[in-house]
Amino acid sequence: MAGSPLENANTSDPRSPPSWRARIWRVLALAFATTGFVGAFVPGLPTTPFLLLAAACYSRGDPAARARLIAHPRYGPALKAWFEHGVVSRRAKVLAIAMMTASASLGIWVGDLRLVSASIVVASIACVAIWLALRPERAPTA
Repeated sequence: MAGSPLENANTSDPRSPPSWRARIWRVLALAFATTGFVGAFVPGLPTTPFLLLAAACYSRGDPAARARLIAHPRYGPALKAWFEHGVVSRRAKVLAIAMMTASASLGIWVGDLRLVSASIVVASIACVAIWLALRPERAPTA
C-alpha cells in the first residue's frame, strides 16, 4: 500500500540525532504505549487501539523500534498485516470485542454509573466493535 507507515518511516542514519518530527513521533508513541499498558489493567480503557497507535508512531519516528515491532515473533505478523492491508484476524476481533464488552460491563457495574454515563460507554464500545468487525480478515490476493 503506497504511503503506509512502513514505507514512509524515517530511514535516516541511526547515529545522527533525530529530527524534531521524529522526536514528536517518539513522544506520541511512548504516550500511546503507556496508555495501552495502563489499559491492560483498568476496566473500560482499551489496550489494543493505543498499542496500534504506538506502533504507528514508532514506525514514523524510530526505524529501529519499527523493525523490532515488525520482527517480533508473536506480534510482528499481525502488525505488518495491519500496516500493509488494514487486516485484523477473526480471532483478534472476537477477543477484542469480548474484552471490550467485559471491561465495559465490569466498569458500569463496579462504577455504579448513571444511565447517561453508561449509555455513553455502551455507545462508544459499540462503535469501536462495529468498526473492528468491518475490518478485513485477510490480505487481498494479487
